[in-house]
Amino acid sequence: MAQRKKIRVSEEGRIIAKNLKTLRECAGFSQSDLAAFLGVTYQQVQKYETAVNRLPLQTLPTLCDVLGVPVEA
Repeated sequence: MAQRKKIRVSEEGRIIAKNLKTLRECAGFSQSDLAAFLGVTYQQVQKYETAVNRLPLQTLPTLCDVLGVPVEA
């Protein structure tokens, strides 16, 4: 039986994932709704929210627009 590789997640990654989920829920979107805006599957959004996968930087402007938050440097 193959062992699963343990994924290391940085503290920043956890914070980003938690904030993404909170903002999505506050905006009243499901994972499927947000996925449609971003052009990904709901499973991918789920992975972003659990910090399994990192959110691509190029999706940030669209994400901020959809969730109604400013993009800050």
